[in-house]
Amino acid sequence: MKIYSCSEIKQLIAAQKNPHMETAPKKVEIKEGDKVDFSTQLQQVQGMEENLSPNTDRQAKLQEVKAQIAEGTYSPDLKKVAMSLLKYILKSNKNG
Repeated sequence: MKIYSCSEIKQLIAAQKNPHMETAPKKVEIKEGDKVDFSTQLQQVQGMEENLSPNTDRQAKLQEVKAQIAEGTYSPDLKKVAMSLLKYILKSNKNG
């Protein structure tokens, strides 16, 4: 089983939405007993696409932070910021 990164998932979603890609014929004769079975990977990608939609709780938090920034009262936790930057740097060094 392959685990896809966020960038790979976004590429798969973009490929699905690309209007220039070949599509299946519009008229398909369906015989009795025919069955459509989606692969588990396609189902996972579709499930991940749904998870990429904005979360209402996250949107509320984002609006709150934007308001604090506009008012000049936003003060981030500097230890969390530093840890996040260190993780990003370490991840970047491992990837190339």
